[in-house]
Amino acid sequence: MTIKEVSLESEKRLVKEFLLKSDLSYEESIEKTLYMVDDNDSIIGTISKEKNVIKCFALDNNYRGEAISNTLISEMINRLYQDGINHYLVYTKRIYQDLFMSFGFNLIINTNNVSILEYGFDTITKEIKKIRKNIEDKFDINIMDHKINSIVLNANPFTNGHMHLIEEACKTCDYLVVFLLEEDKSFYSFKERMTLAYISTLYLNNVIILPSTEYIISNLTFPSYFLKEENQRNKEWMETDVLIFKNYFMKDLNINYRYVGEETNGVMKLYNDTLKEYLGDKCIIIPRLDNISASTVRSLVKSGKIDEAIELIPHQTKQMFRMLSIGKANE
Repeated sequence: MTIKEVSLESEKRLVKEFLLKSDLSYEESIEKTLYMVDDNDSIIGTISKEKNVIKCFALDNNYRGEAISNTLISEMINRLYQDGINHYLVYTKRIYQDLFMSFGFNLIINTNNVSILEYGFDTITKEIKKIRKNIEDKFDINIMDHKINSIVLNANPFTNGHMHLIEEACKTCDYLVVFLLEEDKSFYSFKERMTLAYISTLYLNNVIILPSTEYIISNLTFPSYFLKEENQRNKEWMETDVLIFKNYFMKDLNINYRYVGEETNGVMKLYNDTLKEYLGDKCIIIPRLDNISASTVRSLVKSGKIDEAIELIPHQTKQMFRMLSIGKANE
C-alpha cells in the first residue's frame, strides 16, 4: 500500500469518484489531497485539507479496521506540521469521530451524521474567553449581569440595511455584539468590511464589532456560504454552524437573541430557517429596509455606478466607500 498526493487532474477525478461512493463531494477549494492505493493501484482511502481544516476523509469498507486510517491521518498531520500549522480541525462523518479522538482531537460538536473536532492549544473555549474579555474590557462590565444580543454579518459591503438591523437589535439589549465574517472570500476584503462597519457604528456606544473567528460561518462550519453552491450537504453545514453558535457563543457570552435580516430565497433563506429551528424565539428576523442589499450595492459598483451605490451606504462612510470602490468597478 502506498500514499500519494494528488497533483494531476486524472488523480483528482479518481478521488472524486471514490468519495462519491461514501456520499461525499470533493470541494474545489481543497488545497491538498492524499490518497492510498493497494497493490492493484486502486484507491482504498483518501484525506484532504483546506488551510487548517481536514476534510473529505473516506475509507474503503474493506479496510476500515486496518492501519490505513492511522497512516493517512498521521501523514496529513505531518503535512500540516510541516506547513507550520499547529492548530487544526476536522470535519468528518460521525462514524470516524472516535478514530480522530484516538489521535487526541477534541469534539466540538456533532449531529446525527457529522462531527467537528479540533487539535491544538487555541481551542474554541479559549477563543470565546478572549471574546468575553474584549467585550467586558470595552464596556467595563460583567456580561453575565447584562442583556446581550448578537448579529453575524458578512457586510460585503456594510449598507444602510445592515445599519437598520443593528439599530433594531440594540433596542432589546444592553449591549450588542456584531460578529463580522473573517473569511476573506468576499468582493470587499475583511479589513475593508471591518473598517466600514466600525466607522458606521461609532455613534452607538453599546455596540462592539469583532472578527467572527473560524467557528462562525467559515470554511469549517459553512463552506457553501462562500462557494455559493446548492447541494445536499447544506443542511448539515447549517446545523453544525448553528449548534456551535448556540452551545458555545450564546451560552458562554450570555447572548439572549441573535438578529438576522430577512431572506426570501437561496442558501441564506435555508440558513435562517435552520436558525429558527434550533434557536426558536431566540432568533429574531428583521424585514429588509426598502429591499436594500449588499448584492445590489456590489452590482452597482461592478457596473461603475458608484454614485448610485453610495446612496445605499451609511453617510459616515460615503467618502471612504468611494475610495475603496473606484478600483473595483468593472472587476
